[in-house]
Amino acid sequence: MHAALYGPDADEISSVFDRTIEELNYCHQKLVEELVTWIVHEITSRSRPYRYDLWPSMNPHDAKETLMVSPSASEMFQTTINHLHDMEQELSTNVFMIVVRMIATELDQWMLSSMVMNTKFSNGGAQQFHYDMTRNLFGLFSQYAKKTNLLFKRINDTCALLTMPLGSAILLRETLLSAANDEDGLVRALQEVGLTVFDKNTTLAVLDRRNDMPRIG
Repeated sequence: MHAALYGPDADEISSVFDRTIEELNYCHQKLVEELVTWIVHEITSRSRPYRYDLWPSMNPHDAKETLMVSPSASEMFQTTINHLHDMEQELSTNVFMIVVRMIATELDQWMLSSMVMNTKFSNGGAQQFHYDMTRNLFGLFSQYAKKTNLLFKRINDTCALLTMPLGSAILLRETLLSAANDEDGLVRALQEVGLTVFDKNTTLAVLDRRNDMPRIG
């Protein structure tokens, strides 16, 4: 051991080990990425009933009744539960937490691009989506993260925009459109309504998913 560390061939031996470690790290990273890709595919492949639910025409929630998770989301959410449970049993704690964060990031991006941007939301649909996400999807990850809204920043911003009062939504749109060349004004307007990651264009696009937003012009 002393010769390997301090002998005349120490640099060459160290170089061999360094290359091997780099290759192992690369293989480990690729395996984790492939695992995450497969799990996310398993979850999203069961999302069709949820994506094509009646979001544009759902009635507003009756305050006298308790909101329930959308039946169309049950298979998607159950698949998420199953895979998180299996991975927690099979992986080391450190690797598992990396996988959880990566899955959350992928789902966060997918829910915006493949679901929200491809439908419209009535007031009732926005309420239901907000409940499904913040009380159910976030809840599935709550035992792995203290602040799940930080795992799902895009979904969190989306829910805020879909459920804010119509007057506030119209005012925000007008502010963003009128402050085209005022970068500080844009940032301030987004922060004032609690958005964390959306820029002007994404914010306007999500606001346009609301059925109640009047057409421009």
